[in-house]
Order: sequence, then structure tokens, then C-alpha cells
Amino acid sequence: MPDSSSASPSPSQPTWLLDVLRCPITYEPLETCRPQTMELLRKLAAKQQLVNRAGAVHIEPFDDGLVNQSQTWFFPMQSGIPSLLPGEAIALEQLNAEPTD
Repeated sequence: MPDSSSASPSPSQPTWLLDVLRCPITYEPLETCRPQTMELLRKLAAKQQLVNRAGAVHIEPFDDGLVNQSQTWFFPMQSGIPSLLPGEAIALEQLNAEPTD
């Protein structure tokens, strides 16, 4: 389950960037994803069980990510660049779903 406390910016992101970025779905501020949440997301991605908002299985690797303030949407980052396209957002409710091993 995602951690609801705020996260500090990752070393690859300037602090001011998080001050101006907003979730393109909820318009809430964004914050760096917690390591525990990242681990769970990576496990689901490795099993090809991570589905984005557009309904596609997420197969691209991600180094880090941002989450909206209410911890409902994850936006993957590659090489320090967040993908803020609404269709590429990943619902964090998938972390609470029963595993389908």
C-alpha cells in the first residue's frame, strides 16, 4: 500500500520542479514516489501485471516516479524525466489487488 506521508525530491529532480508540476488527472501537487511503493510497482511490472490508464500493460522500465498528493496515480520516470501523459498514469489501487501469480 502506498505511504501517504510526503516524500522528498529525488536527487535527479530539482526541488522547484515539484513545486510547479501537477497531476494531469486530479491537478494535485506531485511528489516523489516512496521506495516501498516503487518496489511493489517494479514487481508488478516485471510480471507484466501493471496496467496504465489507457488499458495497456506497462512494459517500459522506470527508474523512479511521481505520485499525486492523494496517492492514487503514479507517473513513471525514465532518465529523470517524468511521463505526465494521463494515459500513461498507473492507478496505485493495483497495489492493493490480489496477486494473480
